[in-house]
Amino acid sequence: MSSKRRLAVVGGRSIAGLAGIAIAVGAVTAAVLVPWPSYSVTPVAQKVVPVPTDAQRVCPGPILALAEDATQATAASSIGSASVTAAAASGEPAPEETGLDAPDNAAADSDGGPTLVTVPAAADAAEPPLVAASQAQVASTDTQSGLAVAACTEAVPDAWLVGGSTEIGRTTLVLLTNPSSVLATVDLAVYGESGPIDAPGSTGILVQPKSQRVVSLAGLAPDVTSPVVHVTASGGEVAASLQQSTVRGLEPGGVDIVGPTADPDTTALIAGLTVSSSTAADPAAQPGAEEGYSDEQPGLRLLVPGDTGTQATVSVVGEEGTPGTSFTVDLEPGVSVEAPLTELGSGAYTVRVEADQPVVAAARSAVSGNSGRDFGWFTASSPLTDEPTLVAAAAGASPVLHAWNPSGEDATVVLTSTRGTTRELDLPAATALSFGIDAGAGYEISDAAGIVASIGYEASTRLASFAVNPVGGLAAPVTVYTR
Repeated sequence: MSSKRRLAVVGGRSIAGLAGIAIAVGAVTAAVLVPWPSYSVTPVAQKVVPVPTDAQRVCPGPILALAEDATQATAASSIGSASVTAAAASGEPAPEETGLDAPDNAAADSDGGPTLVTVPAAADAAEPPLVAASQAQVASTDTQSGLAVAACTEAVPDAWLVGGSTEIGRTTLVLLTNPSSVLATVDLAVYGESGPIDAPGSTGILVQPKSQRVVSLAGLAPDVTSPVVHVTASGGEVAASLQQSTVRGLEPGGVDIVGPTADPDTTALIAGLTVSSSTAADPAAQPGAEEGYSDEQPGLRLLVPGDTGTQATVSVVGEEGTPGTSFTVDLEPGVSVEAPLTELGSGAYTVRVEADQPVVAAARSAVSGNSGRDFGWFTASSPLTDEPTLVAAAAGASPVLHAWNPSGEDATVVLTSTRGTTRELDLPAATALSFGIDAGAGYEISDAAGIVASIGYEASTRLASFAVNPVGGLAAPVTVYTR
């Protein structure tokens, strides 16, 4: 091929290549500048709003004793019946009370067992009905003596029980009540003054539907001075509580039923810790200084359940201007600590615990007199919210509402009795006060956002308390996408 022809061919190919490139560039430019047709599909979704169900509270049932039958040393049996006070909000149906099975209570047929209190939800209700209940019982036997008052609580999958002891002369029972219609499987994690306790038999505890299981804490953690129990449930949810009774030598030293304390948080708040003149101040001059009486003095039990220790700051402030105290406590992870409050004089107090790690807490106090002894546990509670809260004051010694306003602003709380009376309670900023209420009545507490409250009972040889907590809200709406 001649050079001219070869040049012509090469040139033609080059021109054709350049033309192709130009066409490609033009096509890309057109694709960028000219909008492409689009197509989109909106996913099929449905917003599911939880429907309010019946409001329920579970009462733990009567006081139990071990070995009442000499042929069954570990069997539990009740020593009488508990009296339940239930209330519903204005306009709601009257609460319904249903007895639950108590197979571990040998005397349940005569004394009854735990009680399920229910207020049915209206078909068109946007919110669940308000219901509250509490129970009270006075024990007076050779081994059990004192007043036990407990709030009837919601069943939950997770709860912390701070209280009790398994030292000599102390009996502590864990009460697990399943009000649901499905089987609940419960695990108990026990902590003590030496750290977490490896307790065979503490996991996989089966609680049948509509029934209660009773577990002796001494069988899981014997000779523990300051136990803390973490209750977790799967399947059905449970209402958990502790029952502690004490015998000092041959003399009964009191009985109490302890409900769940507030969940682990960097701040724990206890309202209404009551210190009796019989056990207040100057412990060296009191019977509580004798061996075996140390837990008759006021004290605060603390636990940091995580993996990191902390230093907690404890502030104790008296109601009506009563002098308090403050101190710090070093907490190791998983180790319960009992901090004495022996400097306090007689009166009612609020307790604030602050730390940089979540803690759980409860306080203990006692009374003594010529006609007997008793003690009470005071659990931490959550501040009330903007939503009304309903409480029921069980019949017992004269009940008192302890209300604490920890905020920097004055508050006026409205207290409306189910018997038709309304009161306004003035609570100055950073102040705690006590207000007498009627035994056997229900009360709706409103305009109480941020207030910490409890209901307490004190007589010469009777002491008891339970925390007032806000109502658990509805679950959040869920958006479901169809695939």
